[in-house]
Amino acid sequence: MEIKTKLKRALLSGLFFSAIITFAWFLFKSACVRRAVVVTLCVAAVIFVLKLVFDIVADRIKLRWMFLANVLFAVVAIIVFLITAVYAFAPAVIFKTSFDEKAYNSMADYEDIIEKIEINEGKYSGWLIHNAGDGAPLVLYYGGNEDNSSARMAWFMEENDRLVTFSKCNFAYVDYPGYGKSAGTPSDKSLKEFGIDVYDYFDQRSDVNDIVIMGYSLGTGVANYVASQRNPCGLVLMAPYADGYDLYNNKLNIFHGPLRLLVSYKMRAEKFAKDISVKPLILASKVDETVPYKSSTRLFQAYGNGGDFVTVNIGHREFWEDSEVMGKVKEYIASLSDRAD
Repeated sequence: MEIKTKLKRALLSGLFFSAIITFAWFLFKSACVRRAVVVTLCVAAVIFVLKLVFDIVADRIKLRWMFLANVLFAVVAIIVFLITAVYAFAPAVIFKTSFDEKAYNSMADYEDIIEKIEINEGKYSGWLIHNAGDGAPLVLYYGGNEDNSSARMAWFMEENDRLVTFSKCNFAYVDYPGYGKSAGTPSDKSLKEFGIDVYDYFDQRSDVNDIVIMGYSLGTGVANYVASQRNPCGLVLMAPYADGYDLYNNKLNIFHGPLRLLVSYKMRAEKFAKDISVKPLILASKVDETVPYKSSTRLFQAYGNGGDFVTVNIGHREFWEDSEVMGKVKEYIASLSDRAD
């Protein structure tokens, strides 16, 4: 009778977990949050089932010291649950996917200058600003968190002088998996695949010659990876990080030693830097509240061919609005043209 009662409770609990997972799926729009909730609830359900099996077996064999056995099981279950929760939810904190519907719809007003880009049969979506005509250098931009291609393009269009930085270049921005209209879920692996696919797409276009890779914040890791696998003519990084561990520890400084295993977004930009031949322009802020300045300096030291390191004193969200930063970017891109000549 006791076993039947426990089985009934297990069935009701299973239905409860299924209902919670279904509710969470519709409640949360973010793919990262959805995945984290589902994984965590599934682990909780597995723990519950194991406890049920444990109780049935213990009852059958008349296990002695039942209290201590239950305490030990509870401790192990809590540890497993917490580890799973941290591993599952951390990417949801790191990746803050976004889509600006108003900005996306406004792109139709600029179809004479802005081209819609779809890569891998529409898997990745973004925009290309024809700012300097065919054959001009292309700045391929890997954006920051909570950003998306439509919002950035609309930002450019709001004021004409914002494109002055790229006056002799075209500018492309394609959304990461899960951002904008791009399909998929952001992760260490998917962002690397995305970065290469996007670069190769533009590299194979007949109207594109030289490519300058540009990254900001989250995108600097992707930009570094792509630059280490391909041969761009330049590399511009704003608020770059040495690896994903620094981003995690900046949120919660516990990911050291064995706890580093909980970091799913590693993005070892410092390691990639050793295989990059071009000299990058790095712009980092001492008062950056999101990417530690020490992380940026450590990354810069990893480039075998050196580069230019510029220190500014602005907040993390102020790079695009800062005249000094944009001036340095413009000078760097111009210097690439001079070298080519």
